[in-house]
Amino acid sequence: MKITQEKLDDIIAQHKIWLEGNGEGKRADLRWADLSGADLRGVDFSYATLFGANLCGADLQGADLSDADFRKVVFSGAVVSGVNIKKIKDYETTEVWINYRLVLVKELVIRQKMIETQDKNLAILYKNTWMADDCKKILKKS
Repeated sequence: MKITQEKLDDIIAQHKIWLEGNGEGKRADLRWADLSGADLRGVDFSYATLFGANLCGADLQGADLSDADFRKVVFSGAVVSGVNIKKIKDYETTEVWINYRLVLVKELVIRQKMIETQDKNLAILYKNTWMADDCKKILKKS
């Protein structure tokens, strides 16, 4: 079910209060939530539960997802530049959906780094993977 922006804003506000640790607010539980196309720029979702959420086309620039549970999240078409995902629990083994494929979060981090830095060495290394389209764009510039 699609979450309205008003409901999402309330969940974010309650989560922010919960993160302050004064015993108030509520931890964000957005498992299986449809957040497609949502504007989540700069949102602090650290420690949130996003298991199975649909983030297709969502703008997550600068968001903090550290220690969040986002196994099986669908990230296809999401804007993830500047997202803090390196402190994710089970970073090496957690899978998310990208363009109808399950990929490891660590691969998402590699893709993010490759795009941000336009690293041709990474593009060559990953040109035969699910990141092929991104690699072609980088290699074409050379």
